[in-house]
Amino acid sequence: MNRQKVKSSVHEGRCGNTGPIPVPTVPLTIVVALLVCAFLWPSEAAIFGEGLHLALLWVVSLAGMCLWCSWLTSGGIPRQSPTSGGATGVSVQTTPQSLFSPGRLVVAGLILFLVGTWLSTLNVFRVAGDRRAALNLAFEWTGIAACGCMCWWWLRDQASKVAVVTLIAGIGIGLAVFAIWHSHTFYKQAASSYLEKRQRLDELEASGANPSEVWQIRQEFLRSDIPLSGQARELVERRLLESSEPFGPFALANTLAGVLAATFVLLCGGLAGQGKAGRQRSLLSVLLLIAMLVVGWCLLLTKSRTAWVGALAGVMWLIAQVSPGGDGKNSVTRIIRQVGRLLLLIGVPCAVFAAIGILVGVIDAEVLLESPRSLQFRFFYWMGASGIIGESPVFGAGPGNFRQLYLAHKLVESSEMVLDPHNIVLDAWCFAGIVGFAGVVLLIIGIVRSAVEATNCLSKNVSGTLDAPVPRDFSVLPESSRHFFQPPGKRSECDGMPRSVTFGILLGFVVHFGWHWLTGGAFGAQQAMVAVALAVAGFWSRFMRGVVPDSASPSAAAVALLVHLMGAGGLQISVMGYLLIVLAVTSVAPNSNVADRRANNLLGRIGASISGAAGFAVAGAILIYGLLPVMSSVLDVRIGQQHLHANRLQRALQSFERAAATDPLSPDPRQQIARALTYRLMQRGFLAGGGAAPDSAVEAEAALAACERWIAADRRSISGFVNRAEICHIMYGISGNPEHIRSCVRDLETVVSRYPTSALFQAQLSVRRSTAGDSEGARRAAIEARQIDGVNQKWGHRDQFLSADYLETIDLILSSSAQ
Repeated sequence: MNRQKVKSSVHEGRCGNTGPIPVPTVPLTIVVALLVCAFLWPSEAAIFGEGLHLALLWVVSLAGMCLWCSWLTSGGIPRQSPTSGGATGVSVQTTPQSLFSPGRLVVAGLILFLVGTWLSTLNVFRVAGDRRAALNLAFEWTGIAACGCMCWWWLRDQASKVAVVTLIAGIGIGLAVFAIWHSHTFYKQAASSYLEKRQRLDELEASGANPSEVWQIRQEFLRSDIPLSGQARELVERRLLESSEPFGPFALANTLAGVLAATFVLLCGGLAGQGKAGRQRSLLSVLLLIAMLVVGWCLLLTKSRTAWVGALAGVMWLIAQVSPGGDGKNSVTRIIRQVGRLLLLIGVPCAVFAAIGILVGVIDAEVLLESPRSLQFRFFYWMGASGIIGESPVFGAGPGNFRQLYLAHKLVESSEMVLDPHNIVLDAWCFAGIVGFAGVVLLIIGIVRSAVEATNCLSKNVSGTLDAPVPRDFSVLPESSRHFFQPPGKRSECDGMPRSVTFGILLGFVVHFGWHWLTGGAFGAQQAMVAVALAVAGFWSRFMRGVVPDSASPSAAAVALLVHLMGAGGLQISVMGYLLIVLAVTSVAPNSNVADRRANNLLGRIGASISGAAGFAVAGAILIYGLLPVMSSVLDVRIGQQHLHANRLQRALQSFERAAATDPLSPDPRQQIARALTYRLMQRGFLAGGGAAPDSAVEAEAALAACERWIAADRRSISGFVNRAEICHIMYGISGNPEHIRSCVRDLETVVSRYPTSALFQAQLSVRRSTAGDSEGARRAAIEARQIDGVNQKWGHRDQFLSADYLETIDLILSSSAQ
């Protein structure tokens, strides 16, 4: 077949009358809009329900599409036959999938993981863990599954797939621009402003002057989620004043790094696709290289070694896809030429990144030498996670409940009280039990198989059939490979994708900023940079629509993300779930006519109607049991905190009680009530000078009752027991009743049994036992505290060091017991 015939057949397949697909502009617009929103907020807060509005929109969209399918075949809009004419779509060939095809493995894996998530959530309700966190994340993953279904059923033509892949790359570039500004400008400005306001606040509080200005600064800190005191304040100050790693719209640099690693691989795939298509568009190639430099530089700034390894793995996977056409010596020459070209185009920018990073200090000796230590800490996390799996192999810890069980298995050498095991496989088992673990394993196998089969299909597509290499199709099937590219120099008039993507980005802009405004978010430089990131994504999606990525790039990007998630947190961070599922589904979804997605018989219409009704029922559950109580409760808690910082304790308690009544599952308002009452009791004790203050018994009973409610909201957590022990100790100081100190010791024993590697709690237990007259128990706890503190000193865990007062006290206990 000569080159002219190849071009002609491709053009007829794209715009001819041989079986077009109606372009699914409405589903694509919805997918684009909601994907845009998914990348623009700190999705680490999914555990608190901050992304439930997106989960609701995904489920509603999927349910609406199901009902639309049913309506199309019941008289609303005539169904277009797969063989009918027209010039409004893209022609593809449908090929049935085998039982163990990558597509079926990915879908089965996603379904299994979702089932496991809900089973583990029900178990959290059974054991009275943190039910609000579990329900929030179960709803979140229901939305992610709905996103996967939308992509699976509606992005079946290549134009839609390329549009989504290009959109993800554009969002990644925009976030890189945002994050570079974050690193080079925001930190300096924010640190200077924070230090100035913190110094002013300290001066005013010390002098007691100008209470209105004190209140104003406190409110500004609260609106920016800056803690006013305690260890949380120290962590924020250390991050703000000492860190330079960008995190963009997210809360962690590792989250941004995962997005950038996948984006970098997609850009490399675009460059490879340009070469394989034989295109001579130097401007597009230059823009691709510039985008790679921007994303690569930002990836270096994150200092995320797991993301670096993931990006390298994805790029090497792309290079491995190079396969020549023909046989013999010519094939060897062509493969050498292809590999050399890709190594030059991809390897040179990587070398430039490394050189610049070393010169400017982004890559320093500490970053490189700390890699083994970082990996060692990962092993500690994994060992703790294996303890959780051994304790609860069927259901795991449950969504959002990892830390509560992890503390009992945490090694002394590991300082962080992590929220997940930093490994997607172990995370799946702890998050969703053995069923979720099986689902993630199937998902990984499907992604890897799709990438492996892509290599084989490329060789079959090109070998002996075409004069020039033609890239493989996303479905990695030889029959559809000719429909992947438009003829060079031709612009398809039947392609409505650019308009759909543009409308989707604009809709996403409205949804994101509208929700930000409705929830009382502040608008400043950060939100302006979010708008800039969206503008970059829109420019990229519009201007670069002629760049068709290599068809292996989605699976290669998914591999890069998986490698990153083998050493970083992921399943509680919704953007990682969205990105992984969209890349996986896009890489394995088979081509089929959109008309085939519509029910064409009575049974199909009934099934579509039932699916749509079920989807709206699930959406109603998300709204009633998730979004509304979470929003109302969070608002009342914020109001209560403002009253509390203004010393209006009674009004603060009223706000916290409303929050607790609105959301009966959340421990947070109950925690706020207990701590506020504890603080009031502490003040009364100081005012009484060690004697019994008026109404102290009544207030103590109220504080203890509040602690009981807090503990009942999450019986796995140690926080309520810690607070109750503190109340009992305060009451012992006020009344001298020995029963109070014995109750304090019992609660601390519970805390230590659930968190045995805490030097602080061991020291507190030692001191309280000594006060209660248990000298032998005090000595044992003091020895444990000293040993744990010695390990912390050796490993440099500064945030875990015992204070000088505690060290002096437990040394006195040890010396007195020795005598």
